[in-house]
Amino acid sequence: MQTAAETSSNLSSSLNENFCVILPKNASTIFLFWKMSDFKIEKFEKKEYADNLIVKVFDEKENQVMEVPASWSSGKLYINLPKDDFRCFVKIYSQCPAGSLEEMARSNVISVPAEKNYSSVYSFEFMGRRI
Repeated sequence: MQTAAETSSNLSSSLNENFCVILPKNASTIFLFWKMSDFKIEKFEKKEYADNLIVKVFDEKENQVMEVPASWSSGKLYINLPKDDFRCFVKIYSQCPAGSLEEMARSNVISVPAEKNYSSVYSFEFMGRRI
């Protein structure tokens, strides 16, 4: 059985599209990972975009909560949120040579803190123990 990340990776590879996913790590931190299409990777390698992505976190009403830079090639980022107990999503932007921003991908929506997401809905087992 494939993990969600493997399924997303296989789907992205077959579609060759940009995508990003956020997962709650704890009450104040989310984990973001992304994959860019071959076309976009080529544009980054040719320096047609700035090296850093701009990652913007939004609440469910689409109010921007924060903004952080990330290297496009890292493919992942931990984000410490400035507040908790809200629903959020992420948009990833690249900066074009003229200075304008191009939206590359939009994530799923999650609730933070993570404990509120999972404790009553899912049960996890690790090494024979329910966590």
